[in-house]
Amino acid sequence: MSDPTLAKGERAEELLRLYFLLSGYYVVRGARLAFDDDDVTDVDLWLYMRPSPLGRERINVDAKYKNKPKALERVLWAKGLQSVLGCDRSIVATTDKRPQVRRFAERHGVLVLDGHFLKRLEVSRTQGANARLDEEALDGILAKCGQNSSLVRRRVAYSKSRLLSQLSFDSCNRWLDDLKFLLELLPNAQASMGAQRALYVVASHFLIGLDFVLAQVAFEEPETRRSFLENGFRYGAGGRQRLDDSLKFAFGLLDAFAPGTGGAFSRARSSVTAELEALNVSVLADHFSRAEVSKELFSLARGLEALGYSEKFTPLSALPPNSIGLFGVLADHFDLDRIQVLGTPGGEDRGEGV
Repeated sequence: MSDPTLAKGERAEELLRLYFLLSGYYVVRGARLAFDDDDVTDVDLWLYMRPSPLGRERINVDAKYKNKPKALERVLWAKGLQSVLGCDRSIVATTDKRPQVRRFAERHGVLVLDGHFLKRLEVSRTQGANARLDEEALDGILAKCGQNSSLVRRRVAYSKSRLLSQLSFDSCNRWLDDLKFLLELLPNAQASMGAQRALYVVASHFLIGLDFVLAQVAFEEPETRRSFLENGFRYGAGGRQRLDDSLKFAFGLLDAFAPGTGGAFSRARSSVTAELEALNVSVLADHFSRAEVSKELFSLARGLEALGYSEKFTPLSALPPNSIGLFGVLADHFDLDRIQVLGTPGGEDRGEGV
């Protein structure tokens, strides 16, 4: 439920998020765009849609609920951000009702949701508003994960940020690191409820990233998809060749300043290669290469996102079968005990509302 103490702009963003969720999109609010270690800006809303097996649509939404919204300026900002993020479309939601704002936006390929639309949205109080936590309420729950609270909140924030401009196997592998961290927190009763909510949200990010990547091999044979997935999960977006090139470059520099280190290069390369080859990625590749699994990634992501933000907490043990199956596969990949992961004390309904 949206907190009545939220600022008008934050409440408007939540109403818009609900509107787009009910329209079938996957929606993230308040993801931070970063470059290296610097935060560039927050993205009010980021939308993702899978309209077809090959099609993927990403939209950035700029939402400003102000008395003097500077709507023309926001159109330029949204269009520029669309280019930076590589999105397919951009939307500006503004309280401004002037027709020239819409004309200016149309000229530059930006959709405007004007003050008339926002007024109707606010009056209707989009159906389902009371069933969800807002972003601030979820963050408050994550802050109650005991000594791990700051780590959980940081991982969720970084996880959201990856969606903006890093939809690749590199990000998928970072999401897997986050998921392992969260799964290992579940036996900790103090952290469990918040960790499970974080787990659902981060898993939904991972599935969106994987859905985007798999569009490249949508119509390939299962074995081709399996090989594609195994290579990506093992070596990242650049594959084995980029790894070899990176190692050669790094040790080439070392040899230039410290001649005679060729043996060290050979040993290091063998060590890194052996470590990567030992990764248990076959269970992931086998699972996600199945057509019946890959075609449901988007809907499963939407379902997990809804569970993460649901006002009523659903423990891991009570999830739908396809969600439990996902976390079982992840447990196998991380060599974790399925019973311990899926049946932890935190998996019992302790009667907590959130």
